[in-house]
Amino acid sequence: MATTAMIRQGHMKNCAGFGLSKLLMTLLLAGLIIILSSVVDFSKPLPSWRLPAAGAVIGFILLLCRFRVGKISLQAILLLFFWLGYATMSVASAIVSNDNIVGELWQLVGVPLVFFFVIPHYTNKHGVVIIAMAMALGYAPFILTSLILHPIQANYEGIYANPNAMGMVAATWMTGLLILVRGYTMGGGRTLAKTFISILLGLSILVGLGLLVASSSRTSLITIGMLFFIFVWTLLLDASKKRFWIVLVITGTSLLLMFMLVTGGARGGGMLAEQMKKFDSSLGSVSGREVIWQTVLKETSIFGYGNSNLERRLGEPAHNTHMEVLHAKGSIGLIFRVFFDIMVIKMTYRLAVRKVREDGYAVGPFMMIMTYMVMGLTENVNGTLGSGIHMAFLLMIGMALNYDENN
Repeated sequence: MATTAMIRQGHMKNCAGFGLSKLLMTLLLAGLIIILSSVVDFSKPLPSWRLPAAGAVIGFILLLCRFRVGKISLQAILLLFFWLGYATMSVASAIVSNDNIVGELWQLVGVPLVFFFVIPHYTNKHGVVIIAMAMALGYAPFILTSLILHPIQANYEGIYANPNAMGMVAATWMTGLLILVRGYTMGGGRTLAKTFISILLGLSILVGLGLLVASSSRTSLITIGMLFFIFVWTLLLDASKKRFWIVLVITGTSLLLMFMLVTGGARGGGMLAEQMKKFDSSLGSVSGREVIWQTVLKETSIFGYGNSNLERRLGEPAHNTHMEVLHAKGSIGLIFRVFFDIMVIKMTYRLAVRKVREDGYAVGPFMMIMTYMVMGLTENVNGTLGSGIHMAFLLMIGMALNYDENN
């Protein structure tokens, strides 16, 4: 009984005090995701309004937060060492390659200040909820516009020129939704409002799954499969109190897979068939990306060649986070970034295991970090300012760093 009371108290603590200021922060972060995600489709040039608009939103966020940083833990100091090493090499690379240095200075100063400390300190115990809601709201316009303007079909692109871009948007949207659902499993009694929200989240997840299958994006589908595994795994950590959710998720997933198999088989050349074709090894496991990676490895240098060099030469980004870092920032920058990413995975995993029994949202940073890492194996998710997924990745790191202080 004491444990149950503690869990419900933790859930109420996440819900209480979510006033207008926190709602405004949610809307600002959602707007920032919308602005930054205008570059998800790499086939299009960067819009000229993107940087000024993003700068204006970040300025409003800093004013709202009153520039307060909060405490810096020993864990944060070690993580900062690796990030600042990576950012310093990014600055050096920009100088050597005559690249734009402003964005790299933002990584050196702005990212750790704003994303790792200022925003987490302001959002406090509501941080993970706010980011997950911002992800759901920020990607919803891209989803809705695609569905309105373009009927779903095999290799679905929506408003993009590439089905993989549609898959990335759908997968990141679903990550935010799954974090919200996982936090909701900690709630107490049922009310009409909570039932409505639960149904809305469930239907949104089904829409996201449909878009993933239609896009035929292997990486995105694997990412969401992994997130469902993490979701069930965290429920099993507290299986005696989560029987309903465990049965619901496993049954729902099984029925959905059966539906996909039946409809895919009936249609023959349907959307599921397109997915299976992409997993066929005879078509190549990484769809020609290995040519880009071989080029990157052959041209390895200490300082790299700048952010857009590879895309200008080959017409394609690196399609891998660490290959992109190696080519753009150089080998030393890659070393710092690899250690940073390893520490982030370890930190968010430990937080999930340690706290998820009393706070379902505690698994949120781990889910977001894993989405970013898995998508980054074959897609372009990294950046100096980055897309919405990159910003959500940085924000969730800040929430993990400050979780114990905020809770």
